[in-house]
Amino acid sequence: MTKNKLLLLIVIGLSITGYTHPLLQNESGSLHGQVIAKSNKAVLPYANILLFRAEDSAQVNGAVADEMGHFEIYDLPRGEYYLQIDYMGFKSLKLASIFVTDSPVELGALVMDDHLIALDQITVRASKSTFNYTIDKQVYNVGQDISSENGSVSDKSEFQAGYAG
Repeated sequence: MTKNKLLLLIVIGLSITGYTHPLLQNESGSLHGQVIAKSNKAVLPYANILLFRAEDSAQVNGAVADEMGHFEIYDLPRGEYYLQIDYMGFKSLKLASIFVTDSPVELGALVMDDHLIALDQITVRASKSTFNYTIDKQVYNVGQDISSENGSVSDKSEFQAGYAG
């Protein structure tokens, strides 16, 4: 009987202290870093950060950098990952072989290269809206309607909102 009481006290004592076997604990790690531009060392706010598992390329988590280019990803199971960072106007950055352990992984400054594209020509096209609204009337521009190629004016006016002909 004393052995049972002793065993019960040990079990209660261990459960109060929160001890569990290391393999049964849900240990997790985290990633931290900052995204900056290579050309002028400026921070890149709101960059998209995606984290993938290395073994099957499944997306595990993601984040968006803050105003200062900093990002944090928490509650990651231990393992090997790769990170992809995207920002408009820059080449995608891929970091392979990131090993997450129980301690935080500090990636430091992650530098992205500019992705400049020289265009030969730009064409700008403008068109009037099909409907123009003023205070006292609504104007329907038939010339902008693709269906105006066939039919009469009375056919087109039937499609106007509020026509009671």
